[in-house]
Amino acid sequence: MATLEQTIDVNVPVHAAYNQWLRFEDYPRFMEGVREVQERDASHLHWRAERHEQEVEWDTEFIERIPDQLISWREIDGRHRGSLAFEPLRPNVTRLRMHMEFDAIPIDKEGAMTQRIAQDLARFRQMVEAQNGSDTAQEAQGDSAHARSESRSGAQAWLRSQFAGWEDPMALVKKMTEEMDGLFSRYIGRPIAARFGEGGVAGKWMPAVEITQRDDRLLICIDLPGIPRQDVQLLIQRDKVTVEGERREPPARPEVPGFRRSERSYGPFHRSIPLPEGVNADTAEAAMRDGVLEISFAMPDPSAVGGRRVDIG
Repeated sequence: MATLEQTIDVNVPVHAAYNQWLRFEDYPRFMEGVREVQERDASHLHWRAERHEQEVEWDTEFIERIPDQLISWREIDGRHRGSLAFEPLRPNVTRLRMHMEFDAIPIDKEGAMTQRIAQDLARFRQMVEAQNGSDTAQEAQGDSAHARSESRSGAQAWLRSQFAGWEDPMALVKKMTEEMDGLFSRYIGRPIAARFGEGGVAGKWMPAVEITQRDDRLLICIDLPGIPRQDVQLLIQRDKVTVEGERREPPARPEVPGFRRSERSYGPFHRSIPLPEGVNADTAEAAMRDGVLEISFAMPDPSAVGGRRVDIG
């Protein structure tokens, strides 16, 4: 039996992390290859996913659910079982401890499975922090942003402060991949990234985002190379922008022999970007040019956002 374990810290209270994990309809947003999860009853889930360009389905049942502490499950046919423990480290920080057991995993597939679980957890962290906010990250990064902008004021300083807690969600994925590469290179002699690059294995990805101010407009640019406009969905809400879509892999041509090395990633993506306080979502304008989605909003008056002083009678 093969056993895999992963640990990650998320900057939300334990009840927020636990409740988000029970939103099964959100699993396709952060689990690679998962297309749909249906809740059959209080104890059973039906899964539909894509593995190696083939659609697969299976059923799982919950073994134990302890609110804010533990969720454990097993696959009905017995091929794997797992658990996710929730450990409160601080009021706004929760440690997730994933434990998975498989009947058998080929030795050359263990690295791929380990990396996939790590990336799934990293995407879960990005999603739950975006939806619930991160007081710890905002405080730490807000202090740093304030130190860099002491001599600046006005609309630009206000805009920076609004995004002080917004971080690159791929930073953790990159860090974990580097650490795993080091581990595998010491004990196996071959980094994970190199193995995946040679094989051209596709994985979930997140497009890069840039947020800037141009005159009186707030501009959000999202890199979506190679994705047709009709495959991108844009939802603008009062306090955030959500972009979803899929970059499809070109169809395989097995009849044409040749060498292939790919570092590109394919599959669905999801980005949720918080809007600064005071930005009016009704002023949004969007256009897609040369593989870049541009979304702009009218900038609010910083003095109006900051409020006003009132004398106490």
